[in-house]
Amino acid sequence: MAIGPAETILLMVDAEDAKLLNDVHEFLLTIAKAGGEKQGQSERVKSAEYRGVTGWSFGPNESHAIVGNRLMLSNKPEVLRAVADLRAGAVTRTLRVQRRIRALDPLSAPPRWLPRTRT
Repeated sequence: MAIGPAETILLMVDAEDAKLLNDVHEFLLTIAKAGGEKQGQSERVKSAEYRGVTGWSFGPNESHAIVGNRLMLSNKPEVLRAVADLRAGAVTRTLRVQRRIRALDPLSAPPRWLPRTRT
């Protein structure tokens, strides 16, 4: 779990069984869609693709994605996009991006493939 600036939260959970994780997600997706339709909010469940990863939201202040056996949850979709950028190796050399990485996990050093800034 990482807590970043502006009340940003990222939680990553690794499942032992990726198929079971996807099955549980499909079950929860069905329940969320049915609940939204029952309340007249059929658009409550949303999904979007970014860098080959499908992100989902079952309501306000909740975004999640599944990559393999890893469930990633956040209160802000831009956090999941930043994780997808890291995963795709699309991080640039800018200091702003390096700060975003450190904000997600301030105890970790930048990945080895991320060029270090010279002081």
